[in-house]
Amino acid sequence: MSAAVAVQRRRLLKATTAAVAAVGYEGVDLGLILRSAGVSESRFGRNFVSKDDCCRCAFEEVCDHFDRYMTAVYVRRAPARVKVSAAAYAAARYCRDFEQQVRFGVQVHARYGNSRRARDSLRLHLAQVDVLRREVQTSRRVAKVAPELCVGSFLGHGQIGCFRTAIGTRALDPFAPQLRLWRLLRDCSGERDPVGTRPL
Repeated sequence: MSAAVAVQRRRLLKATTAAVAAVGYEGVDLGLILRSAGVSESRFGRNFVSKDDCCRCAFEEVCDHFDRYMTAVYVRRAPARVKVSAAAYAAARYCRDFEQQVRFGVQVHARYGNSRRARDSLRLHLAQVDVLRREVQTSRRVAKVAPELCVGSFLGHGQIGCFRTAIGTRALDPFAPQLRLWRLLRDCSGERDPVGTRPL
């Protein structure tokens, strides 16, 4: 792939993510993506075969981005209590700092959520539940359900976002995910981000 084609692909994926996040998958046509990216239809064809192909690639890119973001937290050497809290706060910060990617993921999850890439991503994060469960079993200060609360609350927020999208309201409220995660986890992980020491 030439540098010029790679730049065009990057612009198309970025435009697709923004457009779908704003108006939903069904509200986006190829013309909107092309205009937003400033790319001709012939050049689009050098990168993707259809709107669906482009959206699928954008979804996989969002999965990659979220996985890298969370893996940086998972690999830190820290006590179980700190790791549970850090993972929860990291997921909340992701919702806040990358709201467009989260909105996009919510909009297309029903279409691509059962893809191999989505399943691989889910397995990555659920594997951390098993790791944390083993660690917290040696600590009486951390509830054994804390890892499940971390993952479940994040995924549960996505389901709420899908419901809101279906009834025509905002898919995500700017601070809702952080508040939900904090309320679910504060009893076992504390009220401050162990990385940034910032309350939610």
